[in-house]
Amino acid sequence: PGGMTPSEAFADFLQRHCFLSRIPWAAAVSGGPDSMALALVMREHAAALGQKFAALMVNHNLRAESAEECQQTARWMAEAGIACHILPWHHHHPVTSNIQAQAREARYRLLLETCRAL
Repeated sequence: PGGMTPSEAFADFLQRHCFLSRIPWAAAVSGGPDSMALALVMREHAAALGQKFAALMVNHNLRAESAEECQQTARWMAEAGIACHILPWHHHHPVTSNIQAQAREARYRLLLETCRAL
């Protein structure tokens, strides 16, 4: 909006559209540059507004290296002073069909459950 810096516009968005009570904030983080940047920006705005903030990461357990990738991202979050929760998807049968849809459903379920718990 008119004449605001990107940071001011983001803070304005948060104030208008997010709960500013004592409800902690969370952001899903994949380890990619977009979600990492979002987490860093949200950390700053949360701190400025006295809000708690955490990064949430889903380990879909579909690739052998996913656990280490999650651990590395959690280390980066810790270095930035951000609490990070790794949410493992425990599937009790091999995921062989409709993988994207199943992973998305599991991801949303895990994120929602964790947000409610926080």
